[in-house]
Amino acid sequence: MEETKEFAILQGKIINSSITIENIISSILLGYFRPDNVIVFAAVMLNSSVIHFGGKLKVLNAIGVDRKVLEKLQKMGSIRNSFAHTNEVENFGFYFSKDTAAPKTLLSVMNSRGDIKNKNPLELYEEFEILYNDVYQELKVFLSNLMKED
Repeated sequence: MEETKEFAILQGKIINSSITIENIISSILLGYFRPDNVIVFAAVMLNSSVIHFGGKLKVLNAIGVDRKVLEKLQKMGSIRNSFAHTNEVENFGFYFSKDTAAPKTLLSVMNSRGDIKNKNPLELYEEFEILYNDVYQELKVFLSNLMKED
């Protein structure tokens, strides 16, 4: 089904972009803490099974990353999770259908307060892209400034 393929492409883009952001966050944490054994620190301490995304955001907060950036990262995480953990992939073809009368399936997104809202996947993707572009630049600047502190 072509529609399912289109959804899977959006899903993949969001997950890949999330990995890129998490890699930048890991670089920031490595640059800030400057461990003696970078390889072990990265492989163990920054492993997502040891310190999850939310935990990394708490560390970023503690080391001075701007609160607005953290809020954007939280929102990105919620959107990423809604795409990554959906069980409704087969139903998402409705959003890509040319038939405007077709029923629409929504993604459930939970915010940091635990509120759940149903959203249009295409609108979520567009929101994610805007957040990604902002956060990518802001984290790169933070990392660059951190590296200048040598």
